[in-house]
Amino acid sequence: FYSSYIKNCSSIKNCSSISCFILSDFPSSTCMFSYVNIFRPLRIMAALHSKPFLNSSSLKIVDGISYQIMTKYDYAEVDVLSEVFVRDEPMAASIGMTNSGSEVLLRNMKRCAEHGNMSIVARDRAANNKMVGFHFTSLNVKDGENAELLPYEGRENERMNKVVTLCRGGIDLYDYFGEDRFMGLQTSTVAPEYRGHGVLKNMVHAAMEMARSRGVRCFAANASGEASFRALVRIGLKTVSEIFYKDFKIDGEVVFANTGKNDRYRLMVLKME
Repeated sequence: FYSSYIKNCSSIKNCSSISCFILSDFPSSTCMFSYVNIFRPLRIMAALHSKPFLNSSSLKIVDGISYQIMTKYDYAEVDVLSEVFVRDEPMAASIGMTNSGSEVLLRNMKRCAEHGNMSIVARDRAANNKMVGFHFTSLNVKDGENAELLPYEGRENERMNKVVTLCRGGIDLYDYFGEDRFMGLQTSTVAPEYRGHGVLKNMVHAAMEMARSRGVRCFAANASGEASFRALVRIGLKTVSEIFYKDFKIDGEVVFANTGKNDRYRLMVLKME
């Protein structure tokens, strides 16, 4: 359906505006998603019915999964896969994030990803190179444009920004690390049927190895749920600050209620020798 039309509309794949927010390999963690405009249905059809983009720059292959540098040609499939974000990410799920809110968040995270060009996609070679996961990163350089701290527009994202700011608590990561640059481990998600098989860990490791080859030794991430927290701990990050959702209120009301076991937001870091 539409496949013959889409094969002649490769430019549709370049009409997306994507970005995101934290880490996930499990049902209860992820982030935010999706750019909705008149082109989105066509981009989704293009991703589902056209031949997957074959990236020749595979960083490594583990158990039949290829880990590659993300390019603009991946964005149509990223748009499709990112629909698990709003469903799973604790803050977005709690406030019932709208399409307009998620579109802004994704657009900003795409901008973050373009700082350093070290974001990763995972593809299953045995399933026609289907995208099964992605991991957004940003390269943050002192006295340069700080991609990690780009403001998110819109009321929904402003509320999330406040949590991030409170959790940061005035911590200057450049001073903390004693370095003039660090990688922000921004957002990851893995297709539900591929979770629990190390895809997240391998994506993050691929990004970190690439960063180290470029002289980056410091890494920072925001964990909005318990699953993302556990994944980051296994990778080696430690918590330096946290804020409980029940303590974040506006006009006396808890903003992010009903987050279940995901009770806090954490800033996590790692410095490698």
